[in-house]
Amino acid sequence: MRTATLPLIAISFLAVNGLLLWAADADTAMRHGADAASWLQPAQALLRHGAFVQLDDPSTLQTFRPPLYPLMLAGLLWLGGGSFLPLVLAQVVLLFLTGWLARAITEDCLPGYGDLALALVIFNPSALGTAHLVQSDTLYAFLVTATLWMLFSFARRPGWQPALAAGVLFGLACLVRTTGQFLLYVWPLAFPILAATVGQARQWKRQLAAGLASLLVAVLLLLPWMAHNHAAGEGFSLSTARLKSDFLWDQIAYLEKYDRGVSISEAEAAGKQKREILALASPGQWQQLSERQRYEHLVDHGFETFLSYPTRTFAVSFAWAWAQFFAIPGVSNLTNILALTEAEPFQVFVSEGSRTYLEAGLAALKQAHPAATVLTALGFLYVILLRALGLIGLGAMIVRRHWPQLLIVVGGIAYFALIHLFVANSRYRLPIEPLLVLLAIYGLDALRRRS
Repeated sequence: MRTATLPLIAISFLAVNGLLLWAADADTAMRHGADAASWLQPAQALLRHGAFVQLDDPSTLQTFRPPLYPLMLAGLLWLGGGSFLPLVLAQVVLLFLTGWLARAITEDCLPGYGDLALALVIFNPSALGTAHLVQSDTLYAFLVTATLWMLFSFARRPGWQPALAAGVLFGLACLVRTTGQFLLYVWPLAFPILAATVGQARQWKRQLAAGLASLLVAVLLLLPWMAHNHAAGEGFSLSTARLKSDFLWDQIAYLEKYDRGVSISEAEAAGKQKREILALASPGQWQQLSERQRYEHLVDHGFETFLSYPTRTFAVSFAWAWAQFFAIPGVSNLTNILALTEAEPFQVFVSEGSRTYLEAGLAALKQAHPAATVLTALGFLYVILLRALGLIGLGAMIVRRHWPQLLIVVGGIAYFALIHLFVANSRYRLPIEPLLVLLAIYGLDALRRRS
């Protein structure tokens, strides 16, 4: 695409988002945000009490959600006098900036395809709908993409500046969602490895020092929140005992679902029963344990439950999770905003006993406006084309020996595909959509060169 297409892309983006804003009512951003309340309450507590505390109990520190998105949300709520409009507008801008960063990355790798990358990222159905809701994913995707941009910049010209910038951006991303925190353990190694792929293996000490400095600035940004959690009795960490317990037992619910062939609601009920049994069997009186001790007990014994499932169940669970992670287009937010559906696919998935998310989506479409069917079909077309081109692109990157690009793309995609284990959702894919788009464009370029 040529730069002359930029005005057309921008005007189309404004028009689509204008339509979504026109269709939405005052409470759309909250009503359709999957975990909106858990982000809104810390923001409201900031506005009411001026601190990260529980909204209805200011003597108790709030530790469930990291601070950066509630800070952003509180500021924009204050600016809008309680309206979510400033937040939605800010997230739409962040989505466009995410596309712009994807454009810069793509132009660096494959000159001439930047505008296409921009369009594919900002018109991604999942990203477009999520930007209009009270959810942290848009801000998180922007910061992860900015971090990736710095890693690509480092691969092009290894040095301290992109390494330090990557550390700052990575630290900020972890203050939005803690999903990337496990990368902290290997973060310094990424820089000498990337440098080695561009022929600078002999300078590994210098690049390792840059990586360590990058890690240091990331950790310095995280320290205040870790200290906050420590003051709340949660230990010097990013993740609280409750978060760890919720994450683990969510995974157990999906293992139970695929092991027994039941609905997710039945599997969650079975998980609740198991937790009640663990509570009764706890060493000492359950009521005498602190909240943190209870969650730690559930984590310790939940891990034993997690490992008790057969290998086949793990394989089936991973297969369904990856199918949903990579193949669900995430159109439901758009159809909800446009009031084209009576039931959300996830609600059907949980409440009506659907065996798979695809089955739930089809059931929801039976109750939907025909336009929802059209949008869903277009969403699947988008995803299927990009994944097919992406597989070709993966081969093209190997053939062309684009090793640093391949390392960043494959590493980023693999991490986010694995870290969520069995709880797959299209919006969890948003941080790596620019990488998936880049892969697809490599595939498109390979096909064009062969024709």
